[in-house]
Amino acid sequence: MRKNIQINEETLEALISGKCVEGSLHRDQWTGEITFRAYKRLSRNHKVQDVMLYRSANGWLKESRMRRKMWISVPKDMGMCKDAVTMLAECREMAEFLHERGDEMEGGCL
Repeated sequence: MRKNIQINEETLEALISGKCVEGSLHRDQWTGEITFRAYKRLSRNHKVQDVMLYRSANGWLKESRMRRKMWISVPKDMGMCKDAVTMLAECREMAEFLHERGDEMEGGCL
């Protein structure tokens, strides 16, 4: 028995050019037609870069599509106590920046 499989033109062009196309094959229970739906995957070039919100002396604050990211790095030769104080100061500085930005954009925190 022979059955025809329906695919769209983009998938056909990809197959003709020698690319591997992943997808799902479905049979319609009423008409009996078999259709192939290619997965719509994004290529690696579509990744949106994080936006730099604030750069401090020892770190940065970035914003992605779903999250805000904070990164702090201090040299080890300062000692643990000074490292902790420096990291807390950086964290407070970045948090203060977010508070100010929230006041401007959203009208405050409360």
